[in-house]
Amino acid sequence: MHTDSNDVFWMVLVADGAVQVDFSQQRASLRVTGLPVFDDHDIANSLTGGLGLPGGLGFSYPHIPPVAPARAIVSFDVEWNGATAMADINNMSQRFKGSFLQTNTTIEWAAEQPGFRFQSEPANPSRNLISVLGREQSGVFFGAPPPLESRLQYVACGAYPPTPSCQLDVNQWNWYLTNKIDPAAPVLMLGDGSQMMTAQQYVQARADAGLF
Repeated sequence: MHTDSNDVFWMVLVADGAVQVDFSQQRASLRVTGLPVFDDHDIANSLTGGLGLPGGLGFSYPHIPPVAPARAIVSFDVEWNGATAMADINNMSQRFKGSFLQTNTTIEWAAEQPGFRFQSEPANPSRNLISVLGREQSGVFFGAPPPLESRLQYVACGAYPPTPSCQLDVNQWNWYLTNKIDPAAPVLMLGDGSQMMTAQQYVQARADAGLF
């Protein structure tokens, strides 16, 4: 694909619902249908906007003739499912950390342009060489703690948003907060503490009560 109009290299926007991730269940999907793209024939013409690459530039690339880009439509379905290996990385010196799952993955791909159409074989797990699903923090985001509701949901429910939070009563949320996250945090006093709520509702109730 071309460099996008916003100068993002080989990237294109897709619909919000095209990507679904449930890291706690070791699942993710990327499903796109009817995406307009350019077929640039080869990487040299993609990088040069169809001008090709002349020879004799002093490095070991052959002459590549210019090929004008052609408009095309692509559809694809990538499915990550189930972990075969796991790794946690925390590199303080390079400000990078993350949790990664090596997964089983399949992909189906179709492309069409005037005079040509390609359709991949049906999803076939045996074709996968290696694929990884991960959650990472780096650069300016390194060390930045997740929001309180995300941390509470993880320690209590074993899942991160956008997976829906489990529901616990206020006393239970207070216990997870003070025993797993911040022992100095003031507890939320709400009736007898038996009211059921999600992690997000609990954090909002704390904010309404002036507890941060």
